[in-house]
Amino acid sequence: MIAIFYRRNGKLVVSQSEKELSSLSREDVLWIDLLSPSGEEKHTVDEFLGE
Repeated sequence: MIAIFYRRNGKLVVSQSEKELSSLSREDVLWIDLLSPSGEEKHTVDEFLGE
């Protein structure tokens, strides 16, 4: 499971879709929470963070 906490238009937003990362900037993401993530979730987060 993934939970992405980010800012949009001055508000805190939470998404549970790793696909959301493709539309976000690193500056807007406050926290990415991974609990027993799937391989796809791990890969997507690694790419987003540049690892």
